[in-house]
Amino acid sequence: MAIGLVFASSRLTDFDEVIGSIVRIEVGAGVLAPAPTTPAQVSESGDVLVPVAADPQAPRNFLLIGTDSAIGLDPDDPAAQRDHPEGFALADVIMLARVDPGMGRIHLISIPRDLYLPIYSEGVPLREEKLASSLMVGGLEQGAPTLVETISTNFNVPIHNFAVVDFYGFEQIVDLVGGVNMCFETAMRDPASQFFMTTAGCHTLDGPTALAYVRSRKMEAVVDGWWRRVGASNDMERNQRQQDFMILMLEKMVDQGISTLLTNTDLIETAAGMVVFDERITLGELMDLGQSFVDIEPDHVIQH
Repeated sequence: MAIGLVFASSRLTDFDEVIGSIVRIEVGAGVLAPAPTTPAQVSESGDVLVPVAADPQAPRNFLLIGTDSAIGLDPDDPAAQRDHPEGFALADVIMLARVDPGMGRIHLISIPRDLYLPIYSEGVPLREEKLASSLMVGGLEQGAPTLVETISTNFNVPIHNFAVVDFYGFEQIVDLVGGVNMCFETAMRDPASQFFMTTAGCHTLDGPTALAYVRSRKMEAVVDGWWRRVGASNDMERNQRQQDFMILMLEKMVDQGISTLLTNTDLIETAAGMVVFDERITLGELMDLGQSFVDIEPDHVIQH
């Protein structure tokens, strides 16, 4: 979803009209890694000139956070059935995206949400908890920065920026691009997430159906006439499905023509309304990224 917003940012006029609607999260000092800057240069006198400008071609790491917030969903939507109060959310998807404009590549790696790790806030380990709970440990204002700090500290990986999306925004963007086509070798289902694909073949998944698919942790398939569990049914398999779905969505955008999608004001407004960014990333940086990846192909997104 953040990648879609980056594409949309290449249309300055429309994007500028909705940029004010994007919610920004204040981040404490030291949580985010310093922004990549242009290489230092040496003058004729031998003095090193300190870089002061961000380097638009330098790689940077985005943490993409999908929350299980049910705000905005129809009460009958299976994803709206949460076991925690409205206004609080867990991290349902945690994905690190290394964006490399210079090479024209995006690398994706998913981090299992159920890892037990020390939760860090302001440099202090608070307690060991599931990684997904970092959002609740940090509270309404500092949940995302707490998750960022926890990941960067435990895994020693610099995170330059982050973006947060929720269930409702995911469903909206899938519907706005006309759904995403997926092919199944057999009937598939997950009663827990309410995903039901009763026939084999290729189907177009709308927003709610796509959400049920990427949330599935207990996928079943028809084998020899019986419903049987697929694989080990764990977070690793779900992470793979989520990445695969992102690639298919990107293919859909490429097939439709990204330039055509960028004329869709509804899509731009929805993307802006569904994404929460850190306060540090600027409109100019988003535009630079949008220009770098406007012609991206699906095979330029590498899964890990």
